[in-house]
Amino acid sequence: MMPGVILEQAYIDRIAEGVKPLQNLASSSADVVYWPIDNEEIQPKIFVSYQWDVQTKVQEIRTFLELNSLWCWADLCIRGHSSMSTRSPAADPTTETLQNKIHRHMKAAAVVLSCFTPKYIHSDNCNKDLQLAKVLHKPLVPVLLHFMPWPPEGTTSSIRRFLCQFATIDLSNDRLFKRNLHLLLNRIKKSLKIKEL
Repeated sequence: MMPGVILEQAYIDRIAEGVKPLQNLASSSADVVYWPIDNEEIQPKIFVSYQWDVQTKVQEIRTFLELNSLWCWADLCIRGHSSMSTRSPAADPTTETLQNKIHRHMKAAAVVLSCFTPKYIHSDNCNKDLQLAKVLHKPLVPVLLHFMPWPPEGTTSSIRRFLCQFATIDLSNDRLFKRNLHLLLNRIKKSLKIKEL
């Protein structure tokens, strides 16, 4: 009679049952990526600048890049099934200021990915992020999520001159989005000096 062994085996069985949900998470579909809100362990190579009106597209781009081992930082806050930009008025003011995070992450990133829409062009986000990218001498990869002339009207002449040196990638409709994602990937890899696909 060995009740201790039976008790231990029952305990091990319960632990194994509890681990199964974790194994399911680890083996979940490859097209699902869970991002920590602000993981200091992973150094993002790409800083993503955007306006909240295209947050869903930004998440798709970010997922695609991270599935290709190109870690990104964008001020996205994932909460359950909904998401909210920390640039919105509902952002939590108790932690590091957003401007400090933006500055720190852009400085650490190797490339700035700017997602252009009419609202982005006329936003403070656009002017501040592009000015910071210019000051930090960051390579810029401009993406058009809405078609517009290049360089776009609505920014300062200094920013327009800065933008003139970069070719855009058009992701402005579903067909172009699917077709040009690999072009975006290769352009970023070229900026990072990583061998293209």
